[in-house]
Amino acid sequence: MTSFIVSSFSEDGPFLEQALPSITTAGKNPTLVCIMRGGVVTHHVLSWYRQIEGKEIQFLVSHRENSSPTYGSGVAERFIPEVEPLSNAFKLTIGNVENSDEGTYYCAVWFSYKYIFGEGTVVRVQVFKDTQRPQMTLLGPSLVEMKLYRSATFLCHAARYSPNALRIKWHLNNQSSQHRSYTYPAIQTSSNTFDQTAEVSIPAALWDQGVEVTCILEHETGVQHLTTRANNKKQRDCKPERSTHDGMKHARNETEVNPAIFGGMPLHIIFL
Repeated sequence: MTSFIVSSFSEDGPFLEQALPSITTAGKNPTLVCIMRGGVVTHHVLSWYRQIEGKEIQFLVSHRENSSPTYGSGVAERFIPEVEPLSNAFKLTIGNVENSDEGTYYCAVWFSYKYIFGEGTVVRVQVFKDTQRPQMTLLGPSLVEMKLYRSATFLCHAARYSPNALRIKWHLNNQSSQHRSYTYPAIQTSSNTFDQTAEVSIPAALWDQGVEVTCILEHETGVQHLTTRANNKKQRDCKPERSTHDGMKHARNETEVNPAIFGGMPLHIIFL
């Protein structure tokens, strides 16, 4: 029996990253990108699925390099898969996009008798774009929490963004965090935008040792990074890095700022 696992992580094999959590298109031909980590894209059978709210997940197409695609029942050939060996990625282009094409699209790979899925990309079809970039804040930790419980909790808040498809991730010293984290449900505001908060808790000893804590927001409007660590220096270079629409390329600017004070402890904020 086939096992379906909606996950972007596999302990002993490849995992999949979808470049954007959502795409808003106005009658154009959107292209979804799926990057393979921990494996070689040309060694696998690659698939795409679509999830429409309230319905079962639908198989769209599977393929591998230098072979003809296999389509699901009733799926039109305007769904065009493509392999990109140089970037170790595969893509799906939706030709002549229609309103009925809206939904969440998942890339998938068959490995070790199960499917490994990507994180999902929401496709929205509408005439006018209503995208708004999240306003990002990173807070924490509390001195009281660190003294009493020897734990350091950080909050990452994204405000007034649209659409509501958003991924919040945590890194420690530029590596994905394995510590306890939680993302609260998004809240819709009176202006039809969204707010969302996530938290991560790490041992206070790590914070005392100077570990860098980074919150990453992945949104249709781009990828934002906000990093902090305990430091007694009075000033620090601040380097904003913003991604282009595809979430892949970045530009840097440099400016100097004073340290922020969170929970009574002097920190400096690094926008990466």
